[in-house]
Amino acid sequence: MWKMDSIDVSGLNGKETNRLMFYLSEERGAIADLGYWVRSPLMSGNDLTVLSRERGVYRRIKSRYPKMQICFAENSDDVETVVRMHHRLQKVFYTRHAAKNIHVLRFAHVKHIFIGTKETNWTRRFDKSYRAYDEIWLEEEFMIQRLREDIGDMVHLKIRLTRDALDDYHRSASPRQEDVFAGIIERKQG
Repeated sequence: MWKMDSIDVSGLNGKETNRLMFYLSEERGAIADLGYWVRSPLMSGNDLTVLSRERGVYRRIKSRYPKMQICFAENSDDVETVVRMHHRLQKVFYTRHAAKNIHVLRFAHVKHIFIGTKETNWTRRFDKSYRAYDEIWLEEEFMIQRLREDIGDMVHLKIRLTRDALDDYHRSASPRQEDVFAGIIERKQG
């Protein structure tokens, strides 16, 4: 098990085969972002790893959700180690658009999905760097229009309303994957 000053994967509990990853690149808002997306399923032992780039965030999440699969990677080399450990990794979800995202975005074998948060949906202005993602999920139709106006050519991007993306994901998910977003879908439909 890797545990050094700049990397800690002890929170994975030997579960490096997860297919989904939430990437928390900043300290600001990280706990709230995670809570917004994955409240109840965190304790279910699902197919999700959370990768934190901030040691304080890592410690708080590990303390608050002791059964969650979480790891910490301080620098780009450590991020590469964590991503390569997850040989079945298929999708990475980003809640913030930050410079540190590039350390994971460079892995072409993974689908990169910007999902944002409630804050993103009301305050965000977009720029062309959002083209780095494979998909962008937004809460409201007006945000999709704002995205189109702000960044122009988006031929390769799949842009979706969050509720539609989650409904599609829920229908196609295996039972283990379903657990990851069960709380979100119930909240969106309720």
